[in-house]
Amino acid sequence: MILVSHPPHRFSRFDRAVWLTLLAAVVAVAGMLWQSGNWALGDPPNGILYIAWDEAGRNRLFLLDPETDDLPLALTDETADVADFAVSPDGQTVVYTRRRADGLGDLWLVGTNGRLSRPLLICDDALCSQPRWSPDGQRLVYERRTVATPGAPPGSPRLWWVDVATGSTTAVFSDSQWLGWGAAFSPNGRWLSYVSPNAQEVQAYNLETGQTIRIPSRSGEPGVWDTQGDTLFVTDILLDGEQFALHLFAVELAAETAVDLSGAAAEVNDSLPTVSPDSRWIAITRKVPRSPDGKQIWLLPRAGGEPINLTNRPEVHFGVAGWSKNGRYLTFQGYELARPGAEPTVWLYDTATRELRSLITPGTQPAWVP
Repeated sequence: MILVSHPPHRFSRFDRAVWLTLLAAVVAVAGMLWQSGNWALGDPPNGILYIAWDEAGRNRLFLLDPETDDLPLALTDETADVADFAVSPDGQTVVYTRRRADGLGDLWLVGTNGRLSRPLLICDDALCSQPRWSPDGQRLVYERRTVATPGAPPGSPRLWWVDVATGSTTAVFSDSQWLGWGAAFSPNGRWLSYVSPNAQEVQAYNLETGQTIRIPSRSGEPGVWDTQGDTLFVTDILLDGEQFALHLFAVELAAETAVDLSGAAAEVNDSLPTVSPDSRWIAITRKVPRSPDGKQIWLLPRAGGEPINLTNRPEVHFGVAGWSKNGRYLTFQGYELARPGAEPTVWLYDTATRELRSLITPGTQPAWVP
């Protein structure tokens, strides 16, 4: 066997140029991922995001996998005080409102793996909250409530944009004093709906043409978009003498028509709709007027038919439901009315087995990832 000795390798100018080019490319890609918020490479985790408070009373954001016995993963640390949040369309990033000691709020980003938390928008003179992602994940709409002088309460809500990559922010409307809250995007990103508090209506604003469609609504609830097409679900109050009911309407924007989904003679209070991924079902909270029982979760068939009561737990008051991506599960917040000192609980409903079970206490505002 003959051993051959090789002289030590020395980098030529060409080698250095190649390596510097590769290094610059890696840094550039890393920077793009950082700026876009897509920090969690690979598939996002599956689970339920929710807000709960720690022993110090600080609201924090947690991720729970309902199919395992693992402890929830804390996405925010003990210094954060989370007021609300929204999951990005790709399921990899969460934007959340971080309340400050002075009562104002900033917008922060964190990966759904709990890593690389960073501020997106610092609001020195305002309470910024209720962010909503555009369908392409490149920007957000949020509510901005300006504080005129330090210590004063926040003013009325106005809608603003923020760019996820740059953090730049600007008013949605040319009239920066135009009031609005409860923003939501249509699935195709063409429409932005919001509550117009002065006019007591929900308005659908076409981001491409500037057209605005006005939908009367005295309930004060935001509109909810169908998962397909340009249909907006809106609640409104119906008056009959001294009696009133709260009904759900499907508003077809193209035809500018509305269909009462609650039933013309139904004495019910229907609110907080959420649409299944296949658009076949609408989950709502329903309460019979003058009833002391808590609101229950019902399903309304999108094509018409008899509604289905999922919960039937009158001692529990349930909140807005959220659908899993495959449409099998629903999660919602519930609160036991008669138990003193009761804390809100995250519940899970399996539409295949019809099993209803409580997951974790305390827990509020549950939402699915991805």
